[in-house]
Amino acid sequence: MRLSLILLCFLLLLGSGPSRAQTVPGETALSFADSLFDEGDYYRAITEYKRFIHHRNAAA
Repeated sequence: MRLSLILLCFLLLLGSGPSRAQTVPGETALSFADSLFDEGDYYRAITEYKRFIHHRNAAA
């Protein structure tokens, strides 16, 4: 589980250029925040949930 999370982070960083680094698709951002929460990394999960909400509101 932890290895797949690290791989996911690596692929997200590798696949996104400087202009796309802030625009993670909503479902991916939400599932990443959920996985951080499930691992007990609550502070990082909060940050990712806030990022998801911000981008969701900006797109609306």
